[in-house]
Amino acid sequence: MMTVRRSTTSSTTFAWIVSICMVGVSHAQYMNCTPCDIPLSEEAGAKVIGAMNCSDWEYDAMLDSKDSEICHLNRVAGVAFCGCEVPDHVTETCDLCPNGSVDVNLDRELPDVPGVTCADILNVPKVDGDQSCSLLQAKYAFWCDCPKVVPTCTLCPTGAFPPKPDKGLPFDRNLYCGDIATEFLVSTPKQCQELKSDIPVDLASYCECPGTTPPETCSLCPDGYFVNEYVVVENDLTCADIHQIARFSTNETVCEIMEDVHGKCCSVDEGWTAADGNDTPAESSSSNVVRWSSVLQIMILGSSLMLSLRVL
Repeated sequence: MMTVRRSTTSSTTFAWIVSICMVGVSHAQYMNCTPCDIPLSEEAGAKVIGAMNCSDWEYDAMLDSKDSEICHLNRVAGVAFCGCEVPDHVTETCDLCPNGSVDVNLDRELPDVPGVTCADILNVPKVDGDQSCSLLQAKYAFWCDCPKVVPTCTLCPTGAFPPKPDKGLPFDRNLYCGDIATEFLVSTPKQCQELKSDIPVDLASYCECPGTTPPETCSLCPDGYFVNEYVVVENDLTCADIHQIARFSTNETVCEIMEDVHGKCCSVDEGWTAADGNDTPAESSSSNVVRWSSVLQIMILGSSLMLSLRVL
């Protein structure tokens, strides 16, 4: 398995973005999950799981629906790592490998739970029965090198790892193709589908997966114009970045909003012979740039959902 570059600072920032987006949402709607059947004691809450202490983890886990996959996985994590009591009726443990094998890479760290290794999840209690086990296997059986297991989710259609794992994404320079591909590898089929719909960019072709080509749904500048690559549109986002987003966008709404920055990003190519009816890029107004910025934030939020540190 390939080692990939990962930004701890970026992941922390993403978690913060997600938490901000939760403001204003009724807790009554989300506080359905019961990560521990009996609330953690102060001593247990001081334990550390992944990148947070268990009391913070317990609070965050309560924001999920009780029927969600992440809730079932967090209930397993609570028993395994935070000292949640094992339900009285639970007497069996989960096999990490579907065939019951224990021939795994014990020392490999889980990419989404810092400090936790495959050895730590080899025999965890069946907190919610077979559902706990099937979710655990779907996420980590391949990552932990269980024999004869194929991944349930991959970024590249062929199953290959992106050839340039250190290639940064155009809308967030703290995210790399290797990070995204790894997140796919430790996703359940349901999570996989959600990941693929979160960001309106064809990540597989952007990350140069074998056999993929850019969708070319959008074009930042019309024929007869070139991209002012080094012009900054918003914060450190340049016209070159937006040009890349345009090439790999899969959402026509994003294409329409590309027009908002035409005047700022596109200049006439004096050496090009314009065809009849060629459109002149519209001037960019401050309101248009703000509208583009809003769409960009949606795209970044999609990426934040990938790499926010959610235990198991």
